[in-house]
Amino acid sequence: MTYSDNTDSYVSVLNDEESFGLMKNTATLAMNYRGLGLPTNQFEIFANLLSVASHGEATCLAFKGGYCALANTCDHYQAMGLWDFDFKLRFNTTSDSNYIRVPLATFAANHEANEGLCAIFVEYLEASKTDSQQIIIGGMFFQSIYA
Repeated sequence: MTYSDNTDSYVSVLNDEESFGLMKNTATLAMNYRGLGLPTNQFEIFANLLSVASHGEATCLAFKGGYCALANTCDHYQAMGLWDFDFKLRFNTTSDSNYIRVPLATFAANHEANEGLCAIFVEYLEASKTDSQQIIIGGMFFQSIYA
């Protein structure tokens, strides 16, 4: 998975750590999960990138189920260009290098528990838990695509 700004440049947040063993480079689709779950190290990379992209307006909460909160409503960040960033999901096959781009805005919503301000539900997965050794793609992703 990569965090990209719709150009050829990107920063990798792959879950390719050797300590993940068989879970290395895997993702799970989970309808009962809200946003996009990232393992601890990948969440920290994302949080740093989001802080830069939002000009310091993002605060990411690094605890189980933690997400990133922004200082304004989601529509404020359109003019800032924050929604121009996306995730590039690559599929490992031997015959091609197919991928899909998932806009960062897919995981954003004005959140009542956050006083109606924008929250990006790219969520922290606690390192000590087994499910934190893979990326979890949740319901917000499924609401944004159709076939």
